Amino acid sequence: MSGLVPSKVTSDYWVYAHGPAATAADGARTGKWLVFVPARQIDRWWELIRPATEQGLLGISAKAATARLNELAGSPRTKLICVYTRDWQDHGDVRRVLQELRNLGVRSGLSYKTDQATSSGIYGAGSATYVSRPASPDFGVRTQRRRPAPHVARQAR
Repeated sequence: MSGLVPSKVTSDYWVYAHGPAATAADGARTGKWLVFVPARQIDRWWELIRPATEQGLLGISAKAATARLNELAGSPRTKLICVYTRDWQDHGDVRRVLQELRNLGVRSGLSYKTDQATSSGIYGAGSATYVSRPASPDFGVRTQRRRPAPHVARQAR
């Protein structure tokens, strides 16, 4: 499914890219950088992030939101690309992936969220474990955690 164009897909919530080490990941420790982009630019950003992921330059995998309506999306004008890392506690790897995203041109502020938080239904402001200021090659630890949403996402992963 990795060669698909996100804005043209309506049959699924996500299109995926997998890196060379994707199968060796332990789901209990994975996390992801959340890259929010204008909906009209989703295909352009995916065409940068997808091959970098498949070549092993970014994280273990990535996914991009498609044209399918998603009730969890904050706005129809914004789409999400998640770039996964193997271990959210491996600060060196989390930082390396962030720096590669910056090298690809991602300049916006970014949040990093554990898959455990997503599985627990924790969404929105305050759900991030790490945050990176706009254009920064580094991140800080976020200490405030949010409670789970009243609904657990059906299409979280």
